[in-house]
Amino acid sequence: MAAVLAVGLVASPAQAGSAEPLRLGVFPYQSPLKIYNDFQPVAQYLSRELGRPVLVETSPSMERFVEQASRQRYDIVYAGLSYYIQLREKAGYRAIATVVRGDASSRRGALLARQDSGIRTVSDLKGKKVGALHPDAVCGYVLQRQLLQEGGVNPDRDVEFVFIGKLDSIIFSVLNRTVDAAAVDLSELAGKERGIVDKMRVLAVTPEVPDFPIAVRKGLNGGIVERIRLALIQARDSSVLAPFRATAFEPARDSDYDALAALIRKSP
Repeated sequence: MAAVLAVGLVASPAQAGSAEPLRLGVFPYQSPLKIYNDFQPVAQYLSRELGRPVLVETSPSMERFVEQASRQRYDIVYAGLSYYIQLREKAGYRAIATVVRGDASSRRGALLARQDSGIRTVSDLKGKKVGALHPDAVCGYVLQRQLLQEGGVNPDRDVEFVFIGKLDSIIFSVLNRTVDAAAVDLSELAGKERGIVDKMRVLAVTPEVPDFPIAVRKGLNGGIVERIRLALIQARDSSVLAPFRATAFEPARDSDYDALAALIRKSP
């Protein structure tokens, strides 16, 4: 597969005119082909609203995605929190909107254990294995390190983190006792079967952080930026919202992510 899968709809002549295409860069949380298929309705919607073609691009790896974005390849970016903070600081991308899921535009993480595990507090995790999503997952690892520290547990010495990569796999690893506890994103856990959730004990919950942003590159024309923001905020079509697992978008400011950026800087 090519290093970057770049795909976009073919806009009608009235839409495209002589305007250069805008590139929507989506972080590679799924395969490039699935991202292409999922985000085609988004590209079509933005193309209609902006009157110019929009191309969907992604990369086969996060490293490559960050590298391309750092070179200002993407005009619009949708990325996870830690990657957005990287792009904000390395390349000047700035948030203009954020995802709303249900009635919330924020996320929070938690530390969970089995109800029957005997683990009742964060301090009980000393010497235990903790399943986590990924070292860059803000609500699936980074914020939980802070919870451990606040509970008197050194996250580097007192626990063994096991990076599992998928929320379902993390949950089943706890249920199957492969790990003793889990660092999970509560917004992801909300849709799981009640019977599974009921078997878990919440040991601690992280502070709220803003949800994933949609950002634009430094230097993009201000008029275009406002039209993109307005198009997102006015989006109601479920096929446009679905790839973001969103019920809506709301305006965001780059400063909304300042506290999160400071926290990530402190994290190893």
